[in-house]
Parts: sequence; structure tokens; C-alpha cells
Amino acid sequence: MSFEARVLKVMLASPGDVSNERQAARNAINEWNIQYAEEYKIVLLPIGWETHSSPEMGELPQPIINRQFADKCDIVIGIFGARVGTPTDDAISGTVEEIDRGIKASVLTKVYFSKGKVSRENINLDQLKQLEDVRLKYMKQGLIGDFTSASVFAQKLKEHLRISVRDKFLNIDTKSNQNYEKQDNLVQLSKEGASLLIAAASSRGIIHSVHVSAGFYIQVDHKHFIEDQSPRTVARWKAVITELEQAGFIVSTDPKKQVFTVADKGYLFIDSIK
Repeated sequence: MSFEARVLKVMLASPGDVSNERQAARNAINEWNIQYAEEYKIVLLPIGWETHSSPEMGELPQPIINRQFADKCDIVIGIFGARVGTPTDDAISGTVEEIDRGIKASVLTKVYFSKGKVSRENINLDQLKQLEDVRLKYMKQGLIGDFTSASVFAQKLKEHLRISVRDKFLNIDTKSNQNYEKQDNLVQLSKEGASLLIAAASSRGIIHSVHVSAGFYIQVDHKHFIEDQSPRTVARWKAVITELEQAGFIVSTDPKKQVFTVADKGYLFIDSIK
């Protein structure tokens, strides 16, 4: 069913050498929407120069980009690989200018740097020197992130967005979180329920609960949780899914309830018992 939601524009600020990471960021945002949009009543909309800029004459490119969409975003995600990008009149690169404008406007801004290997054809000593200067600059202005691959970046970004969107846009203060976590600690999960929730929360946050002709299966990533198809075992694991759903730790937007995602309440519970 439909629901009303606030749309937050997420600017992906990056040079041209991190196209894989930009796509990974979009994938992470899409997964975030699947898991949290209905619960938070917030939808994240990825914005980037390659998808949201339109041809326009009369100004230099970066001021046009700033006016068309960059200055209208609620979140800025800076992504760097082995280059800083093309310089502008106001900054060492367009990417840096977009990040700096986000910081100046007090927009939620996150900056990530690749620690992966650089292919020989992408090595540019001047760009690498400028990139190190930019990294040191942002280290002095806050907490930066890093990644070793596009897939690792996607996993980190989704989790970081979960924390930041909840804290900044849902107005959940620290005291409320502490009370919430103490209350959740009173919830008693079965051993199977705890292991399933921890496994899902530690990966992509998705649980597959599938009925097929061959039986009933529960899976997180490539790990299967039902050891056999005896009626007793199947009944126990069906009860585990019901247990987690009734506690509000997992939710499903699938009418057949074959796919569940870990809810924010589930993550908070896991955080509280660590």
C-alpha cells in the first residue's frame, strides 16, 4: 500500500574515475529505501551530475550544476578514488566545491576515500598529490570514511545512512535512544531468533523465508538456518520468524512474506546487547 513520505535529495559528488562506486551508492540507497522508507516515512533520492544536469549556456559548468541541483540537496556524499577531478574557479575540483558548499550550508555531508589498488592507466601523480591534500583537509574538518571496493563501500554507506538519517531527520535524541535500548533489553529472544537477527543485521539486513514444494527455507545471504525438514524443525523456525516480526525487529513489504528486512528497532536491539 502507498504511504506518505518526505523525500531527501542525496547528492553524489565524485570525479569521473569512480563510476562503479557511484553505482554502488545508488544501489545502497535503493536498498535503504526498501528497508527503511516506510518505517521512517523518508525516501532517499540519489542525485548526480550525470543524471540530473541539463545543457545550459551562459555560465561556467560548475555554477550551473550548483544552481540546478547541487545546492538543493539534503545530503552530500563525497566519493574519491584516485583523482580529485577537474578544477573550478572556486575550488581544486568540482567535487571538492560541491562538498565544501554542503559543509558550509550545514548539510549532512559524508566523504569517503578509496584504499583500493589503482590501475596503472589511472595513475596521475599530480592528481594523487592533490587527492592526498584533500584527504588531509577533510580529516581536519571531521570524520572521513574509507573503502577497499565498491561492494564494501555500498555496505558501509547503507549502514551509515541508517544511523545518520535516523539521528538527523527523525530527531531521536541520545536520551531517548538510551531509554529505548534499555526497554528493548527486556525483550527475550529465543536462541534461534537471536542468531537469525544477528546474522541479518551483520550482512545486508535481508532474510528470505521461502515456502517451496521441497519444504520451508530460511536464508541470510548464503547461510541456511533450517537443519532439516522435519515438521518439528519447520514449526520451530516458522515461530522464529513470527517472534521477530511481532517484536518489530523485522518487517516485510512482500504480500507473501517471503522477504523480510531488519527494522531500525532490530538494529537498536542488536546494538544494545553487544
